[in-house]
Amino acid sequence: MEFSDEFLSKINDEPLAVALEVCKRIKQGVSVPNANSQGDLLLEAGLIIDSMVRNKLITTKSELPSIVAGRPRNPLDFFHYISGVNAELEAVVARSKAEQFQSDIEQRMNRLITGSFGYELTDGDLNEVQDLVNRLRELIVGSEELSADHRQRLLKRLEEVQRELHKKLSTLDHLYCLAIEASIVAGKVGKNAEPIVKVAKAILGISWRTHAHAEGLPSGVTPPLLGDDSVTHLIE
Repeated sequence: MEFSDEFLSKINDEPLAVALEVCKRIKQGVSVPNANSQGDLLLEAGLIIDSMVRNKLITTKSELPSIVAGRPRNPLDFFHYISGVNAELEAVVARSKAEQFQSDIEQRMNRLITGSFGYELTDGDLNEVQDLVNRLRELIVGSEELSADHRQRLLKRLEEVQRELHKKLSTLDHLYCLAIEASIVAGKVGKNAEPIVKVAKAILGISWRTHAHAEGLPSGVTPPLLGDDSVTHLIE
């Protein structure tokens, strides 16, 4: 087998990177003239990609070519299939980079332009959120109740939050989502959840306070809870 279990173990956490690496190896090791002699490699790569498509890890408009008696009917068709998938995935990466670049510029300008709508953390809140994110990372790394895959996804989420964390923000979505994610983790951890619950509540509290201030709500107002009968009249 060309692709090791160690390499494929990243398939759930980094599907796009894995698929692109599979395509890259084919691009480097196979060409139109030698495709017929590389049937096993093309079959392995094609089946890996097709499995990722069927499990909704990646998407493609291409379809896996025919297989007869455990061999590609036409190895050259597999070569073109993988080349087509590679082109689609590279387009996805390029689009994602362009959108991220646009978002970075917009957030930068929102931070710099006085008077543009956005959310502004106090110096104290910014420092506290950074400490909370670091504390949450320690708790996640040290948790024995979480699977390796789940732990890796959470750590990636924390990296995204830290990358977007500035004094001025165009959105609080990352912080709200992190508070919810931490609450889910607490539910999975069970009896050892108290430290994670405290972090989730603290992040949610800072997010709410910052949001309320931006919307002009009175200082010190607390969020009405959905299950609180005292606020039922708000939706009647």
